[in-house]
Order: sequence, then structure tokens, then C-alpha cells
Amino acid sequence: MPPHCPVDRTIQEKGLKCPNPINWTTLDDMDQYLTIINKIKQEATKKNQSIAEWELAVFETIK
Repeated sequence: MPPHCPVDRTIQEKGLKCPNPINWTTLDDMDQYLTIINKIKQEATKKNQSIAEWELAVFETIK
């Protein structure tokens, strides 16, 4: 199972409800990256899911 997921615009907007998502293709700030990953971990933990499971669930809601 993947240890993390991409922090792209879809994950930030739909999964984390970020009003101003960070452009992950140009992201070069480790603190910003870790902030997003920590938010994802919190959301996944709330639902008793791994990060990979949480990401898949987010994408399923977009279909």
C-alpha cells in the first residue's frame, strides 16, 4: 500500500477543503508539504483509513 498520496489540487480542494490549494508541481517547501500530509493523515485517521484508502475514497466521491 502506498505510504502517502499526491497532494494535487483535487486532493487539496475536495478532500481537505483547502480554499487556496498549493501548486504541488512547483512545491519546494518541505514545511508546506508536511502540513498538507499531516492534514491528510488527520482526515484518514478520523475515518480509520490509511492515507491511500482515504485518497481513493476522495476520488470515488468525485466520479
